[in-house]
Amino acid sequence: MPSQPYTASHAHETNGPLPAAIFTVFGATGDLSLRYIMPTLLHMESENLFPEGFAIIAAGRREISTAQFFELLDNAGYLPEVSKESKQRFMRRVEYLSVSFDLPESFDKLSRRIGDRSGDPLGYGHECFNRFYYFAVAPKYFALGAKYLKEHGLLEPCSEHGRTIRLMIEKPFGADQSSAAALDLSLLEYFTEHQIYRTDHYLGKETVQNMLVLRFANEFLEPIWNRDYVDHVEISMLESDGVGRRGATYDAVGALSDVVQNHLLQLLAFTAMERPAKNDAESLRDEKCIVLKDLRPYTAKTIFGNVVRGQYQEYSKEIGKEGHSQTETFVAIKTFIDNKRWKGVPFYLRSGKKMPKRIAEISVHFKPNKNDLFSTEDVKPNILSVQLQPKEKITMRINNKIPGAMKLHSGELVFNYEDQFHSEAPPAYERLFLDFFQGDQRLFIRNDEIQAAWKFVDSIRDNWNSENAPLQSYASGQNEPQESEKLINSAGHSWFTN
Repeated sequence: MPSQPYTASHAHETNGPLPAAIFTVFGATGDLSLRYIMPTLLHMESENLFPEGFAIIAAGRREISTAQFFELLDNAGYLPEVSKESKQRFMRRVEYLSVSFDLPESFDKLSRRIGDRSGDPLGYGHECFNRFYYFAVAPKYFALGAKYLKEHGLLEPCSEHGRTIRLMIEKPFGADQSSAAALDLSLLEYFTEHQIYRTDHYLGKETVQNMLVLRFANEFLEPIWNRDYVDHVEISMLESDGVGRRGATYDAVGALSDVVQNHLLQLLAFTAMERPAKNDAESLRDEKCIVLKDLRPYTAKTIFGNVVRGQYQEYSKEIGKEGHSQTETFVAIKTFIDNKRWKGVPFYLRSGKKMPKRIAEISVHFKPNKNDLFSTEDVKPNILSVQLQPKEKITMRINNKIPGAMKLHSGELVFNYEDQFHSEAPPAYERLFLDFFQGDQRLFIRNDEIQAAWKFVDSIRDNWNSENAPLQSYASGQNEPQESEKLINSAGHSWFTN
């Protein structure tokens, strides 16, 4: 039977239609908003996902009009190609408002405007709407923003009509374990844990979500998904670009906090977790958190030879920093999960900028076949690869017979989303927005996950120094530092990219 084309309705059919709401995006003129948030919302508009009565307020520091905001979006060059009708509907739905975290009084305008926008366009007989807020800003503003929302009456829920208030926040959540804990405490003064949606946009990618289906809906994989059959696991997230316009922000963070603490550890958790008791948010996040807590922390002795950090040669010049920055743009890690399933299996993580190509991939490498029916030189280990970018696809490397001879060849079974569903997978933020609006927290990160991830990352940062983890230089567009190759070669492995 031929596969059916993917349609936008598939993205939300299980949770029903979106609720009427007022969605306020703070940081609307920032790079994240211009590149991802507003283009995704426009794409959702083109798919007719918004109901009547769904309003979007774009809140930013710039003193510009709504028309000038759309001009800014157009000039940024990231908006998707949509019909004229869709663009016009979106422009009617969105209003720009100048709101600054540095000017508490500017929240008065937001309070008045949300009050004006509420109304009763759906005939509910009341003016009670869901209020959704998105802090697409630096973490230092999270607690301040929550405080100002509270002080201006913008956090009053409407329990009488079943309306709610939710907050979506961007990574990084804190700078270490202690700051993340302090940030949690400050937010929990104004929101409950069930109202807070900590986002990692990689969790919105179809292939990440499909890890659950791949593992737990295909019975043949579960018996071999453990230390008895798996030799090692690699998780790579490499970028060909440099830091670009993020120079100042990135220099204060680095690859370890920018990518490893969130993206890579979340991918590791999805790969290594046990089967959740139920397919709900708490069960799923319980199992992810157990994995993160079982990660073996580093000491000053164990970090040597297990962590590599590097920086591409033009970095300091690119960010305009006098002298030499010590911020890493590349990191490679060999780590272990100390539990029954994965004891002794190395997990290799790496992330870097200015790499030869852009790729994000999870590869599970199975142990070599020990039977003597065929030459051990011909029988290659099986590899299951889950690629997130540049294409979303799953491949399985298996051994096959070459026609006309009893010789073996290593080939691939390929599942490609675009080929299978005759369409590209929806944007990652679209999936996250849909779940956020509908109150589904499965793809969002709980506070104890954040704590466990930071504890592991802190054990690295607290113990690397010039002796244990020197900053290695590497040429832009070339391979990663040689020490990264040595790290994985020392166990007889090599970095894999499909």
